[in-house]
Amino acid sequence: MNMALADAWEVRDLRRFLIGDSVSKIGRAAFMTAAGWTVNLEGGPTWFALFGISYFMAHIPLLTFGGMLVDRIPRRTVALYTDFVQAGFALLFILLLLSGFPLTKVLVLAAFLMGASTAFSIPATQALIPLSLIHIPEPTRPLYISYAVFCLKKKRAEAYMSCFLYTSPIPPDPRGSCTPPSA
Repeated sequence: MNMALADAWEVRDLRRFLIGDSVSKIGRAAFMTAAGWTVNLEGGPTWFALFGISYFMAHIPLLTFGGMLVDRIPRRTVALYTDFVQAGFALLFILLLLSGFPLTKVLVLAAFLMGASTAFSIPATQALIPLSLIHIPEPTRPLYISYAVFCLKKKRAEAYMSCFLYTSPIPPDPRGSCTPPSA
């Protein structure tokens, strides 16, 4: 049974999550925009470029690791802990600014640490929504995904199927159809 978006909006916890996640994303985007603007005004174009590069220097390499972590640890746990880490980073930035560190350097560090933390929080929050709306039991999900890949390959290239059939953990359907196996 698939859940429609209107039905999903009726679920109180999912609705609260979607609203909270939207507010969080808007706040993160506002912070990064204001911080980038301030770095550009205070430090000029070189510091502004360093600000943008520092975000992606941390974000891109850690994104794959964050996705793998989200696949192995409960997604809600990863999302919750990254929110705590981001709150700790905000406290660190406040303390650094109050200690007299230069504004542009603190904001470049903020971009780097925000890039690192979003590499974990984005996969976690993005993975929460589809899993809440798809009603496939957790232990059988890999079987269905593998079978979907099997069917896709079967429909795309019949000539290459002989190699795939020997390496696939799912036995082919003798009738030749692509119906999901019963769990």
